[in-house]
Amino acid sequence: MLLNFSFGIHLRELVAEFDLTEHDFSAADLAMEMLYLQEAKSLVLEELRALTGRLDQARKAAEEQALSDPLTKLANRRAMAQALARAVDHATNGLANFALLQVDLDHFKTINDTQGHAAGDFVLQLVARNLCESVRGGDLVARMGGDEFLVLLRGNPSRAEIGALAARIIEQLEAPKWYRGQECLVSGSLGAVSSRDYESLEIEALQNDVDRATYAAKAAGRGCLRFGSGPVENVEDGPATSPGAAP
Repeated sequence: MLLNFSFGIHLRELVAEFDLTEHDFSAADLAMEMLYLQEAKSLVLEELRALTGRLDQARKAAEEQALSDPLTKLANRRAMAQALARAVDHATNGLANFALLQVDLDHFKTINDTQGHAAGDFVLQLVARNLCESVRGGDLVARMGGDEFLVLLRGNPSRAEIGALAARIIEQLEAPKWYRGQECLVSGSLGAVSSRDYESLEIEALQNDVDRATYAAKAAGRGCLRFGSGPVENVEDGPATSPGAAP
């Protein structure tokens, strides 16, 4: 009777445990071939894991690039649309209200025309940083294009809280900004709407009303905040948030 004993599937562990070498196996034993196959499999799996990791990083980078503004690194229009859709869904289901704050820079075209687009880009980057520093961690700041920004304020802020935030933003916008020895003077016209003012939430209505409120701020002398209401009321009239702002 001939008996052939094999370590089976635990060959690799036992070779390591007993410090075996190729000299411990006969020439006809398939153990060495099995070890080579297991080693090759391990190398292939390791390379596949590394490749999967690189692909995942590339996918995340592509998604981030698709949802961010290349100049300011803020969220872009597409990212804001997705976030706003989720916020509307939550508010409709009674989970959480929100507010939208639109910031439109005043006198920005003058900077581009007189000091060049490099100065304009510098101002946009500085404004983006100031906006991010002004809002809370759960809020979202997006550049919608040109010199227009939109802020999604989560947590059901009151009008008083929105007004206080707008005052801080306007103060930062009107603070002196210098680019290569030249002062860049800008201000901001702000419009705001709150989801709790609507019986039925529609994204298009919210965006139209916040646009309308922003134009009302410009008509009121710029450098101020105006609230847009729901479908029933018109844009609220009242004193400018920053009365001394230049027209």
